[in-house]
Amino acid sequence: MPISTYLIAFVVSDFVNLSSSDGFYSTWQRADAISQAQYSIDVSPLIMKSLENFTELDYFLPKMDQVAVPDFSAGAMENWGLVTYREQYILHEEGVSTSINKQNVATIIAHEFAHKWFGNLVSPTWWRYTWLNEGFARYFEFFTTHTVETTWRMEDQFVVRQVHTSLSSDSLESAHALSVDVGSPDSICGNKTAEPDDLFANLDSQYLLDFPNRPVSVKTVMDTWTLQSGHPVITITRNYISGALTVTQERFYLRRSGDSTDTHDYKWWVPLTYTSNTNHDFLSTTTRTWMNSASSQITINNLGASANDMGFYRVNYDAQNWALLANYLNSESFTNIHVLNRAQLLDDAFNLARAEILDYTTALEITKYLYQGDGLHPLSYLVGLLSTTYQTLSLEEGADDDHTTKLNRNLILTWLCNYGVEDCTNMAKSEFNKLLFDSEYRVTPDLKTVVYCNALRYGGEEEWNFLWNRYLTHNVNTEQVLILGVLGCTRNETLAHRYLRKTITSDSRIRSQDISSVYPSVYNNIYGVDFAINFLSQNFRDIIEFNASVPSVVAGIAGAISSQEQLNKLEQFINDNAEELGSSITTSALNNLQTAKINLDWLNTHGSTIMTWIKQQNYRLPTHIVPYHYNVVLQPNLDDDTFQFTGRVEISFNVTETTDRIQLHANDLEIDNTTIAVEPLTIWGEFDNFTTTVDSLRHIYDIKLSDYLLTGHRYRLHLNYKGYHREDMAGFYRSYYYRNGVKRWLASTQFQATSARRAFPCFDEPALKAHFKVSVARTPDRHVLSNMPLENSEYDDVTGLWWDHFQETPMPMSTYLVAFVVSDFVNLTSDDGKYSTWQRSDAVDQAQYSIDVSPSVMAALENFTELDYFLPKVDQVAIPDFSAGAMENWGLVTYRERNILLVEGVTPFSYKRFVLQVIAHEFAHKWFGNLVSPLWWRYLWISEGFARYFQYFTPAEVEPDWRMEEQFVVDQVHSSLISDSLASTHAMSSDVGSPSDIRTIFGTISYNKGLSVKSVLDTWSLQEGYPLITVSRIYDSNNIYRSVSVHQERFYLKSSERISNTQENRWWVPLTYTSQSELNFNSTTTRDWLRASQENSLITDININATEWVIFNIQETGFYRVNYDDTNWNMIISHLNSDQFTDIHVLLPLYRFLLSFYRVNYDDTNWNLIISHLNSDQFTDIHVLNRAQLLDDSLNLARAGILDYNTALNLTLYLTRETDYIPWYTALSSFTFLDRRLRGLGDTEHSYFKDYVLRIMETARQVLGLSEETNESLVTKLLRNQILTWQCNFGVQSCIGMASIAPDLKTIVYCNALRYGGEEEWNFLWNRYLTHNVNSEQMIILGALGCTRNETLAHSNGGVDLIATILTGIAEHVSTRDQAEEIRNFIEENQANLGIAVGASQQALETVEENLAWLAQNGEEISNWFSVSLPSTTPAPPLTTPPGGAGSFSASVFAISVSLILTCVRLV
Repeated sequence: MPISTYLIAFVVSDFVNLSSSDGFYSTWQRADAISQAQYSIDVSPLIMKSLENFTELDYFLPKMDQVAVPDFSAGAMENWGLVTYREQYILHEEGVSTSINKQNVATIIAHEFAHKWFGNLVSPTWWRYTWLNEGFARYFEFFTTHTVETTWRMEDQFVVRQVHTSLSSDSLESAHALSVDVGSPDSICGNKTAEPDDLFANLDSQYLLDFPNRPVSVKTVMDTWTLQSGHPVITITRNYISGALTVTQERFYLRRSGDSTDTHDYKWWVPLTYTSNTNHDFLSTTTRTWMNSASSQITINNLGASANDMGFYRVNYDAQNWALLANYLNSESFTNIHVLNRAQLLDDAFNLARAEILDYTTALEITKYLYQGDGLHPLSYLVGLLSTTYQTLSLEEGADDDHTTKLNRNLILTWLCNYGVEDCTNMAKSEFNKLLFDSEYRVTPDLKTVVYCNALRYGGEEEWNFLWNRYLTHNVNTEQVLILGVLGCTRNETLAHRYLRKTITSDSRIRSQDISSVYPSVYNNIYGVDFAINFLSQNFRDIIEFNASVPSVVAGIAGAISSQEQLNKLEQFINDNAEELGSSITTSALNNLQTAKINLDWLNTHGSTIMTWIKQQNYRLPTHIVPYHYNVVLQPNLDDDTFQFTGRVEISFNVTETTDRIQLHANDLEIDNTTIAVEPLTIWGEFDNFTTTVDSLRHIYDIKLSDYLLTGHRYRLHLNYKGYHREDMAGFYRSYYYRNGVKRWLASTQFQATSARRAFPCFDEPALKAHFKVSVARTPDRHVLSNMPLENSEYDDVTGLWWDHFQETPMPMSTYLVAFVVSDFVNLTSDDGKYSTWQRSDAVDQAQYSIDVSPSVMAALENFTELDYFLPKVDQVAIPDFSAGAMENWGLVTYRERNILLVEGVTPFSYKRFVLQVIAHEFAHKWFGNLVSPLWWRYLWISEGFARYFQYFTPAEVEPDWRMEEQFVVDQVHSSLISDSLASTHAMSSDVGSPSDIRTIFGTISYNKGLSVKSVLDTWSLQEGYPLITVSRIYDSNNIYRSVSVHQERFYLKSSERISNTQENRWWVPLTYTSQSELNFNSTTTRDWLRASQENSLITDININATEWVIFNIQETGFYRVNYDDTNWNMIISHLNSDQFTDIHVLLPLYRFLLSFYRVNYDDTNWNLIISHLNSDQFTDIHVLNRAQLLDDSLNLARAGILDYNTALNLTLYLTRETDYIPWYTALSSFTFLDRRLRGLGDTEHSYFKDYVLRIMETARQVLGLSEETNESLVTKLLRNQILTWQCNFGVQSCIGMASIAPDLKTIVYCNALRYGGEEEWNFLWNRYLTHNVNSEQMIILGALGCTRNETLAHSNGGVDLIATILTGIAEHVSTRDQAEEIRNFIEENQANLGIAVGASQQALETVEENLAWLAQNGEEISNWFSVSLPSTTPAPPLTTPPGGAGSFSASVFAISVSLILTCVRLV
C-alpha cells in the first residue's frame, strides 16, 4: 500500500538477529547483545495480536524487523516493517536490567506497533493533527501492555504517568491547542494521524447507534478540547442543607503572568461523573451530567448524598468537602476510594495549591492518610510520608514481589537515602562494597540506582572510577545508561567537574543521545547545583567552542536552583560575562533564569506555611481525647544488668469528639497488649476487641477500638508495660556515683520536652495537663522522691520491696513536669522542713548555701507575683549525670551537681553566683511555665524568657550588692544581640499570630499612647532579628533646630546578609534618650515610639544643644543597637574619656523585659561628641550600662560594616580610666573577636593590638591587684579574673608569676601552670580531678586541662566523638590562609569518615572564609589604628616569652586541635 515518505527506512550493518519461531519477528543488534533481545521476541507477538484483536484489522506487512541502533536520537521510530530503537528501549538482560527498563521495552514496542494503524495506515493530512497520531499510540502504549503484562497495573500507571503530567504541562499560558497550525520543519514535531473531523464523524455514527438520544455530537464536544488551549478547573460548591451542587468552570492556570493579553473566553463541554459516601460507585465512569461550553455555572440537584457525604471529581471543592475527604482518607475506610481517585485527589490538591486556588494546609491534610497506605501511585506525589510504606516494603527484594512493588521500593528508597536514613544508606554502601570487591556480584537490578548513587555520595574517587570503568566496559546498554544517570551523585566537586567536562570532550565515550543526561545527573543533587554553576563559570568558553548551548545549560540549572544565593551567583556570571557571551546568548540565558525566580517566589510565598504544617504533624496528637488524671505505678530495677523497669498506668480522660481510636505517646516502652482495657466511667459499655499499631517515628501508640468513645463522656485506659533505665540522661534514666569505692546506682527523670513517654505511656504535650498520683517501689537501702510529699509506704513480702505512695498533685500539670528520683542520697533541710537539698552523703555540707538562699528566692518571687507557692514542699536534688543545667519539675527540682552544690573557699564566686541564678530560674518556672504553661513548644520563650529574666532580677533582691541587674545587660542582652543578628536566626514564635496566653500574661501592663501589648509584641515575636536604630541629628549653631531623625532597619552582623536582604522588617520600637545637659539616665520610661508602619520618624523639640551629645536606649532597656552621626559619637567618646562617666543609679523595672530590643547608630557628629565626652573628666556622667552599650553597639556596628572602625576604636580609648566590670566585660567580649582575627596579620601586627589592650587595662589591673581582698564585691572578683586572664594569655610576667590560688583565680592559675609546665603539672591536675569531692572544682580542672602546649598531653584529654563541635570551635579560631587550607584539606580528605559532621564541616569552612574576608577588608585599617593609637601615658607591663617563641601559641593550638579531630575520626 502507499506509505508516507517519513516511514521509509533502511539499515546497513553487521548486526545479527534473534527471530521468533515462525520467522515473522526479528530483533537485530550487536552480536554480543543477542541474548538481550529475548524479551522483545517474546513480547512482540503478544502485543501485535492484542492490537489486531482491538482494531479487528490484521497487520499489513509480511515481516516485522526491529533494530537496536547504538546511536539514535529518538526513543524509537515506527517505520513500517522496520522499527528502529535506542538499544535501551528494545534490549533487556534479566538480572541486570531493571523492572522499569523492562516496562519501557514493552510499552515502547506497543507504542510503535500501534502506529501501524494510527499513523502508518491512517496518516495525518498535515502535521497540525499530531495529537491523533501520537495520542492514540501513547494510549495503546499503556493499555496494550496491560493486556500482555496483566500484573503491571498499566491502566493505573497511565493516569499518574500520563494524565497527571499532561495536566501539568497543559496548565501553562504557553500551552497550545491539540490542533495547531505549523509551517517550518522546526515547528513540526512527530508523526500524526487522520484529520479530526473524519474521526469525529465515525465516532458520532457509533455514538448514535449506542445512544439514539444523544445530547450533543462528538464534534461539538471535541472541538472545545482540540481547538483551544488548556483545560478547565471544575469547582464544586455544595449546599449542605439541600444537597445541591453548584458547578463552575474556568481555564486552569498553574501560574499566570500579569501582562497576559489573552482575552479568549475558555469554556468546554465537560462530562461530569461523581459518586458519594453512600454508594461508593467508582466503577461506573458513564457521564452523569454534561456541562456545556455555553455555561460558566450549572446546578446539580438530587445528588442523593446527605450533608456528611462527599462528591468526587478531579476538581476543586468547597472547604467543607475537602475536610470531609481528608477525614475519610484518614479513616480505616480510605480504600473505599479508588486508588486512581486517591491519586487524583493528591494531584489536584497540590496543583490547585500551587496555582494559589487552594491553601496548602488543605492540600497537606489530604496527605496524612498515607501513613496507612502502601499503594504505588499516591506516594508518587509526596515528600516525607515514607515510614509505613518503607516498613512494609523492607530493604530487600522478595521472591514474590510483583512489578509495582519493585517500582515502589526503588521510589521509596531513593527518597529515604536522599534524606540520609541510615538503614537505607548503610544498605547501599554495603551492597556496593560487595560489588567493588567482586565484579561478578549482582546487585538487585531495581536497587541499582539507589546503591550506585549513594556509593558515590558517601564514597570518593575509587567508587567513581569503578563505575566509570563499568560504564566503559559493560555490554548491557541499560546498565550503561543507569550509570550515566548516577555519576553526578558524587559530593566531590572535582569528580563532578570531571564528569561535566565530558560534555565538551570529543572522545568522551558517551554517545550523543546520552550526553544530555550528564548535567541533570549533577545538578539534580542538592550539592550539585553549585558544582554545575562553578563548572559553567569556569568553562563557558569551551562550551561555546564545542558548539554546546550555554542557555540550555543555564535553563537546566535554573530548574534545580533552590536558594537565592545560587540564583544570584548564576545571574552574576551571566552579567559579568555578557560581552564575551554576546547579546543573543546573554538574553536567552537571562530569560531562562525565570524558572528559578518563579520557584523562589513560590518558596517565599508558601515555604513557611508548608514547613509549619509539616512540623506540627511530627508532634501533635489528635485533640479528641483530653486526659485529666494519671495513676502511675513504677517498679524500678537498678540491681541487675538488664535495668528493665516495669510499670502500670491508668489514664482517665474526657472525649471531646466521638472516635474509635486512642492515640497517645510511648517511646522505648514494651506495652503488654493483653493488659489493655478501656473502662467507661460515665456510660455503660465495654470494649472487647481492639487492634494496636506503633508509629515509632512519631512515638505514637494507636489503639483502634471495637466501638466508639462518645463525645462528652469519661473513660479510663489501663495498661502494663516495661521500659529501660538508659544512661542517656532522658526519660527514667540511671546514673551512678562511687561511695567508698563502690558503684552506687540511682534512677532519676528528665522529661522535658518529650521524654515522659519513655517512663509511662501518656499524652506528652504541654497543654494536656492532668492530676497525677504516683507510686514507686524501692529496695530498703534506697528512698524515693516525687513531686508531692509521701502519703504512705507499704512493704511487699513477696518482692522484699517497699512501695512509696505519694499524694496526688493539687492542680493539673504537664507531663514534662512529673518527676521521681530513686537513690540513697541524704538531705539537708531548712528549719521549717519545707526546703530540702538531696545529694551524695559525702557532699551534704556543700548544700548549705542552697538551703540558706532558697527561702529568700521563693519569698521574692511570691512578693512579686502576689501568689504563694502552690505545693507543700520543695525538694532539690544534685544528680551526678544530668543533661540539662537544671529542671523545674514541680516540687522536685533536679540539678547538675555544680549548679546546686558549692564549698566556700573552694568554689569560685562565679559558681556561687550561678547557683543562686539557677535556683531563681527554676523557682520562677513555678509561675512561668508550671502554673501558666506554653500551649506548645513553639512558644517556649514565654516560659524560658521570664525565667531567664528572674534569673537575674530575683538574685538582685537576695544579693543586692552583686549588681545582677547590670550583669543582665552584658550577659544576656548583648549575647542575644549577637546571636539574633544573623540571617539564620528565627522568630521568637515561628507561627503567624500570638497565642492567647501571651495576652493573659501581659494583660495588666499598659504602654504609652494606649498601644496594645499584642500589636507591639507581634512585631518582636513573629519575625526574625531586631532593629538597628540610626540617629541623625540636625545641627545648628544657633540652636534653632532641635530635631532628631530616627531610622529603623534590620541589623545584620554580616554585611553580605544585609546587602542581599530584600525583606522589609519593621518593629514597634520604644525610644528612650537623654543628653549631655539633661543627664537623666534614671528614667527608662518610653519618650517616643517608632511605629511598625514607619521606617523613619522625626523627633522635634528635644532641647539638646548642638554641641552636646545625645544617647538613645537608656540603660539599654531596649533590645536594639544604636548608631549615631560622627559628631555625636565623638562627643560621647570625649565624655567617656573624662572623669565624670559614672553618676547614674540602676533602675530596671519589669517592663525592660517587655520592651523591644535594638542597636543604635548615630551620625558622625554625635559619635564624636560622645567620644569626646568619654575621654574627658566627665565620662562617669554616662551610666555604666550605657557605657557598655556604646562599646557593644559601636564595635558590632563596625564589625557589620556600618560604622568605621576608627570611630569604634576611638571610643575604646577611654578604657584607660575604666575600672568597672560591666563595660570591661563588654569590651573584652568584642576584643576576643579582634584577637582571633588579627592573629592572621602576623606577629608584628598582632603585637600592636596586644600592646594596646595591655595598656588600656593597666589602670584597672593596678586598682584590682593580683590577690583578693576581704569583703570585696562579686563584680570586683569577676573583673580581676577577666583582666588577669587576658594578661596571662598575653604573657604578662607579674600575672604568670603570681602565687595566689584563691577560688576566683583558679582558672588562671591552673591554665598557665599547664601552659608553661609539662607532664608533671598535667598529671597532678588530672589526679586532682579524679579524687576531688567538689564537682565545681572538677569542672574548672576539665576546662583547664586543654591549656597545655604539649600535643601528647592534649590527646590525653581527647577521645570524644563530638567532631562537629570541635570543627565549629576551630573555625572560630582560624586566623590565616594556611590554617584555612589545612582544615579544608582535612575535611576534603576525611569526608567519608565525618558522618553527620559533614554539614558542620561545610559550615565551618564558610565561617573560616567569612572571617578571612573580614580580615582582608578591615585588618590593615585596624592594625594601623592600633600602631599609632597606643596610650602614651600608660606603659605596657613586662612580658614573658612563651616556650617556642612569640606567636607560637596560636599555631600550636591550631595544630593540636586538628590533630585531635583526626584522633576522633579514627576512633569513630
